[in-house]
Parts: sequence; C-alpha cells; structure tokens
Amino acid sequence: MKLSSFGNIRIEDCGLFGCGTYGIWARNSVGLNVVDSDIYECTEGIFSLSDTKDVVFDHCRFYDNDGLFSLWGKAEVLVKNTEIFNNRNGLLETHGSEYGAGGAHITFRDCSFRNNLGVAALNDSSAASFVNCKLTLADKTGYQTLLARYHKILADPHAAVVNDEGEQSVLNAARDMQEWNENPSEALGYVIQDMSGDGIPELVIGFMPDSSILQLAVYTLKDGKPQLVFSDKSGALSYSGNGQFHYVITLPAGMGQGIAGFSKDGTQFVWKEYYFSSQDALNGDNVTIYHNTNGSNNPAESEMTGWTKDDFYAWEPKHENLPMIPFSAG
Repeated sequence: MKLSSFGNIRIEDCGLFGCGTYGIWARNSVGLNVVDSDIYECTEGIFSLSDTKDVVFDHCRFYDNDGLFSLWGKAEVLVKNTEIFNNRNGLLETHGSEYGAGGAHITFRDCSFRNNLGVAALNDSSAASFVNCKLTLADKTGYQTLLARYHKILADPHAAVVNDEGEQSVLNAARDMQEWNENPSEALGYVIQDMSGDGIPELVIGFMPDSSILQLAVYTLKDGKPQLVFSDKSGALSYSGNGQFHYVITLPAGMGQGIAGFSKDGTQFVWKEYYFSSQDALNGDNVTIYHNTNGSNNPAESEMTGWTKDDFYAWEPKHENLPMIPFSAG
C-alpha cells in the first residue's frame, strides 16, 4: 500500500501481503492508525515510512517478510500489542531524507518477537525502544554450533577441517569462489525452516538466490543434534516448494532426476518420482527412460516409460528460491 501526503488515515482488519516491496510505504504525512491487521510475505519489508509522524500499529501481526522496518527522515512510529515473527534480515534501517537529516524513532510496546532470522540483537539500535516486550532471537537451538563451524569454514576455506560430507560440499564451493574472486560468506547462505512438517526445523545451506538455486547441505535435528540428510556429493539439489526438492545426478552412462521430500521424521529423503536413462544413453537417440519411486537406477526395479530422450531432458519441475540469509549477515 502506497500513501503520500495524507492526514489521519485508519486501516482496520486488513491483510497486506505479497505486495511487491513493502506492506505499507508512506511519506510526508501525519496520522496513520493500523489496527488488527496482518502484513506478511512482502519482499522488502513490513513498512517504510519517510517524514511521517503520529503512526500507530495496534494489535497487528507481521510475519514471513523478507525484511522488517525502514524509517527515513523524521519518521515517528509506535507499534503496540503486536506479534512479529518468522521474518528475515535486519530489524531496522534508518536514513536521512530531503526533509531532514534524521531523527527517526520506533517504539515497540507490549510486542512479541520470535524466530526472526538474521536479527542479531533487537536492542542494538538507538532509533528503537522496547517497552514490556518479549525479545526472542531466531530459534537456532541445535544448529548454533554447526553454524559457527560454517562461519569458520567460509572465513578461511583453505585452512578449514571438515566433519561431514555437508561441510565438505560447502568447503569445495567456498574454495571455488575464492578462485573466482568471490566472497563465500556473501554468496552462500542458510535458512532454518520446518520443511518436513514434523515441528522440527531443518537447516539448508546453499547458494544465495540471486546467484543460484542449488543447495549444498540439508540437516535436521535428531535428539537435539544436527544430522545430515543430504550433501551434494550424491547429486545436485534445488528447492521445488512444499518441502520438496528437485534432484539431478550424473550416472556412468546417463542421468537421473526426480522429486524427493522428507520422511515423516525428517531424517532422510524419500522419493516422490524418479526417472533415469538406460545404460545406452550415450550411444544415440534410441534411449529407454525408466521410472520408479525408490530412487533406484536398476531397470529391474523400475518400469519403462514411453518418454523419448527429449522428453526426459525437458522434464524440469518448478524451482523456488529459499529465503536464504547470507553468512555475511551473521
């Protein structure tokens, strides 16, 4: 919602979502009251206010946004009785504007913060005040030590020692990036999200969405400790949505690809669909494509399809970018 040069607007019982950049963008105005409303799934943040005062958000919910709050100039905001959860990236950005050098401030009163990934410390900014709030950082329980190891690996890939195949996959990618004069901590990221639906969050490590959709390592928690579910040593993985991944692997004489999702306990991948080309795939166009739901490359455990080689290579499920947080963000 875009507002400019207004006075005394009330928004009540509304849902603002998927709305391009910010849930609410307002400038050079006085008096905005947002009550009992949700702002969610916005790509830049919850709201951006420029030289706007007497703004109150009351009994709202802010969630699943790719940013939080941005204030420009002399913006003044009160957020009260509001739930702020499952958002990503920093809490607050402040800037000057053509109307003044600054002086922006946001007050949170009786609000709850939980599972906001990438928010290192909620009370670090002098432009934000917290009154009777529940300040809970992102829930990384069980992954804190592992993420610290990954930070160390990316800081100095050539000196790192790894513990599992997932770390080896990330280490290999980081070394390649240094050869390409890229910063691994900026190009690689992570997301913590319950993809299996069992109430336990998974940790996915891979390339940032603006450079690739490939994931390098996937973990879950078993008995409170990280357990590797996948590493790219066995193939390439990209996210397809709804907790499922598109998997591709090069075989001795062909290729396999399919859709895999988590088992009920989240500790392994199970196949929804898997296709592979026959062993004579490199000997011309006369190729047999097989299908199964067990991930086997054995024709005896599969059924023949009517697919041509072109059908097989054209089959590519949709890909989605996970909301990765770069390791450079902390």
